[in-house]
Amino acid sequence: MSTYILIHGAFQGKWCWEKVKYSLEQKNHHVIAVDLPGSGEDMTPPQEVTLKSYTDKVIAVLEKVDSPVILVGHSMEGVVISQVAEYLPEKNTKACLCFCNCAAKWPKSSRYYGRWWPKGYL
Repeated sequence: MSTYILIHGAFQGKWCWEKVKYSLEQKNHHVIAVDLPGSGEDMTPPQEVTLKSYTDKVIAVLEKVDSPVILVGHSMEGVVISQVAEYLPEKNTKACLCFCNCAAKWPKSSRYYGRWWPKGYL
């Protein structure tokens, strides 16, 4: 069966994947849901949350898995899982982008969202 790493979107935590995780596990898949820095149960201080810290967290989880992985990212994590796949091509990962932003900069939205996104994201 497959291994899935589920990465939540902004203002969420791994809890948002509970139903998906359960459904995949019922089909005998191995599923890992991740709390990104400063989200969910992760207590990283906000001033230390960056796009790199998000990417590093996912890479750390991915490196512990010996089988091919399907990365599933929601919303802004499209950028993160794209970077992870680029940094670790030897892991032969597949990506599933769920309503994701895949560009690193949005001129119009950066004025509105800039104060919430991690440093380096916009």
